[in-house]
Amino acid sequence: MNEVQSNLDQLIPFGNITMSRTDEGFLTIVCPDDTGVAVFPEAVSIPARIDLTAKTNSTNIRIKFGSGQVILNWECITGELRIHDPMLGFSYGVGGKGKVPVNEFVRISWILDVDYMLLLVDGEVRAFSEDEPYMKVLKSGLPKAPESLVGICSAWGSAVTVKQLNVSKWGRDNGSVTPLALLLDKNNVFVKPNESFTLESRFFPHTARPYKIVWSVSDEKTLHIDRTTDEQITVTALKQGIATITCKDDSGKIAASCTVRCVVPNLRTNLNNLKPVNGDWSEDYIGLIGVGSGDCFMLSSNEAADFTYEADVCIEAGIAAALVFRSAPNASGFYCANIDISGFVKLWRPGKDIRVAHTEIKRNTYYHLKVSVSGDNIKVYLDGRMVIDAHDGTYRSGLLGLNIFYGTGLFQNVNYSEL
Repeated sequence: MNEVQSNLDQLIPFGNITMSRTDEGFLTIVCPDDTGVAVFPEAVSIPARIDLTAKTNSTNIRIKFGSGQVILNWECITGELRIHDPMLGFSYGVGGKGKVPVNEFVRISWILDVDYMLLLVDGEVRAFSEDEPYMKVLKSGLPKAPESLVGICSAWGSAVTVKQLNVSKWGRDNGSVTPLALLLDKNNVFVKPNESFTLESRFFPHTARPYKIVWSVSDEKTLHIDRTTDEQITVTALKQGIATITCKDDSGKIAASCTVRCVVPNLRTNLNNLKPVNGDWSEDYIGLIGVGSGDCFMLSSNEAADFTYEADVCIEAGIAAALVFRSAPNASGFYCANIDISGFVKLWRPGKDIRVAHTEIKRNTYYHLKVSVSGDNIKVYLDGRMVIDAHDGTYRSGLLGLNIFYGTGLFQNVNYSEL
């Protein structure tokens, strides 16, 4: 199948859903809960592209593909983009990228490729990743990507009106001279007052012909533009506040944005020289914030063998957040004690889950996570209660650090003491 042009009459209702026509001939979908979906009858496999023009009267524009979906105007946190993996169903949040205007049509494009995933809203990049779980599955030797159905729905009583829907077998247009998207090297930046930084932009794919770039900031009282070129912008933070830096091509058809928070940091820790291995890590007035897809690490220069190590840990918009210890400098080998939103505390190292303790874990809630390590004995405590007592002697010493998994994690009062 190359492309299914939007014929809204082809959409088939499943579950708790009502569908009706507007006077203009558009399709309005209302789902009282989160079980209804309007499904396109013809399946498609990855690589695929879904183009939707739709609007919501409140929340929850949802595009489903296989076991996954993307959610704009999520009912829990409307500003957070929700992404569920199309093959494995894993979910995570991208802060500040989920909001769309109410009662206004927006153009949404979701491209699922073997090598990347791209989500655009009115030409603006909301998500770009080259490290999604389904990509690893498809590259692991699976003979053929399974065919999946595409669905559109609302949730929890919202009304989504669909103007147009196209489902395409994606041509993996990596050789195109026409850019698919503008990408920034950072989506979130945390700075202090009077601190300067530089953002870099690039067109995707790399074969795309470059166009002139126009830069702007949403609040000139918070950010001052020092210098711009087609590839870069340098700004200085003037005072505490939140502002957005946007870059667009001169036609205005594609864009990208970065949220900048200018804050006075207040991380309380006795670790030294905390530096990111991957992901976006920054200090805020509430502590340390980590944002990223996949496993993202920040390591200190503190090396320890036997110790206690603890922190207040919160999963804001992700799957897991963790203490890392006895780590190699590049995080190729380590122990990790995490809290997971699926409902457990886990002690693990690469290639092995050492021990899992099931307990309720909620988002936007701080938990005091502590490990006590002596020889091959590792104890993990949650809010003062020992939940794991295990033995593993793979790593005897290493660096202390932190980890987040697919989303956003918060850390405060990060301290250790040697035994």
